[in-house]
Amino acid sequence: MTNLPILLLPAIAALTPISAYAAKLPDAVQMQLVMMLQAEIAPCWTMPPIDGKAPAPVTIQVLLKKDGSLARKPSAIALPQDKTAKALATSAIRAVERCAPFDSVAQHPKAYDNWRELHINFAPLGN
Repeated sequence: MTNLPILLLPAIAALTPISAYAAKLPDAVQMQLVMMLQAEIAPCWTMPPIDGKAPAPVTIQVLLKKDGSLARKPSAIALPQDKTAKALATSAIRAVERCAPFDSVAQHPKAYDNWRELHINFAPLGN
């Protein structure tokens, strides 16, 4: 099982691969999948109001079926216990649920083993 991790930032809505979890896909294909997911997820995410210091990014695990639909409810990975991080995680999970199914990845069934598990980092600007 491999992960295709991406980073979602509000406003610029940039998705970038994270080298620590590099997928075993050619760079061009990985970047293409990341950019397509960006286009699908970014419009669905509304960052919650943040009082004070911006929280660290939260990582959401997303398991997908071959048709791009959710295999199970997304969940936060190693979530800090502060209230702001929990609100960020809740909004991120809601965004993924709203946007599914992900047609962009479903169009690449031969790469399914590389995108069936996604680790998506949702981060407030400035992190």
